[in-house]
Amino acid sequence: MIQSTTLGGIELSNLFPEPQTPQPGPDPGAPKQRWAVCQVFSKRAAQIRSEAEDMGCGGFLPTYKRVHYRDGKQSSSERQLMPGYLFIKLTDDDRGRVAELEGVYRILPGTERTLARLDAELVPIHLGHAKRAWNELEAPPAERRRRHRRRRPRPGRIHFGKYVEMENS
Repeated sequence: MIQSTTLGGIELSNLFPEPQTPQPGPDPGAPKQRWAVCQVFSKRAAQIRSEAEDMGCGGFLPTYKRVHYRDGKQSSSERQLMPGYLFIKLTDDDRGRVAELEGVYRILPGTERTLARLDAELVPIHLGHAKRAWNELEAPPAERRRRHRRRRPRPGRIHFGKYVEMENS
């Protein structure tokens, strides 16, 4: 153990820390999992994600919640942020099994460089999904201003029981 001494206002114990025991990291022999993009039937995307997770692959389906009002009542629905696309974390061995799932058109091809970029770009998408950044909230009916455009009746037509005379010009 190095004794704590200072040299010119700098503590030497900070410059030369004690060696730490190495932490167990990922097994270098284990297959590397990377994110891949699958084109899927949009109606079956949630079902395909759960089937892929059952096989041991990670799945991510970004969604958003839309809140709107119909007839004065609040209604909400959850929609896909990117309909028809599903993100799956898989190894090279899993590609064939996932591609054979019912409802998967194809797994989009990618080079090592594009897959590394996809790994980096999915982080903000995950954070935005967790923060519900893409939710759509409509104002309640009392707060909304409705604009009704009053139409002028066309000449020669019956309008609310009254006949509108044609203007002579």
